[in-house]
Amino acid sequence: MWTRYVTQPISTTEYSRLFSVENSYWAANLEKFYWQLSELGISYVAVFDENLKRAMRGSPLFEEVLVAPPYSLFRTRDFHPIAYANGSARVELEARPNLVRIVLRAQPLQAYEVRVRMVAFPGFTAAASPEPLLLTVSTFNPRGAEETSRVWGYPVGSKIPLLKLTVVPLSETTVIELRWSLRGRGDGVSLAALLAALVSVAAWALGRFAPLPILTKLSRR
Repeated sequence: MWTRYVTQPISTTEYSRLFSVENSYWAANLEKFYWQLSELGISYVAVFDENLKRAMRGSPLFEEVLVAPPYSLFRTRDFHPIAYANGSARVELEARPNLVRIVLRAQPLQAYEVRVRMVAFPGFTAAASPEPLLLTVSTFNPRGAEETSRVWGYPVGSKIPLLKLTVVPLSETTVIELRWSLRGRGDGVSLAALLAALVSVAAWALGRFAPLPILTKLSRR
């Protein structure tokens, strides 16, 4: 099964934060940190914040599996898969560039919701074999831990749409392929604009550098 990891950034303005929340907050609320990792399908965390590392070392929720200063790598107590389904269905996932293959093992003619903890960028299409009775692609928003802003005094959080599949299989085993392509409805407009710009430049160049016409005087005879 596939999972995820997250690394505390070391050279950006977010160096003191994970998921846009201060590491000091996570260190004091490890249960919420663990819950947030499970919501996002993350099983490994690499951190260099000493306060957070000390808290995680003292918690049964995490196991330190590697020390490579300044980082320490921690594994969550439970495995957090990228893809999962409701009910008794089992999900296997294989990811490649521009392709996600999901094997759904479930009872036929029942509706299942398969949640894939991947950002639902525009351009994903789904196909299945054998063809199910129903297959739709939509989104869901994972729940995010909230921290009260010291400046504004209200909870701070963000919503990121992830992929959700609704499937009614006709077989006990269904292979679903999610393919992603950069091509979209805006590509034709962009290409037309590019061609128009090239034609304009070519016309300008021809008008600027074309040789002057040769004028001749007709003789009278």
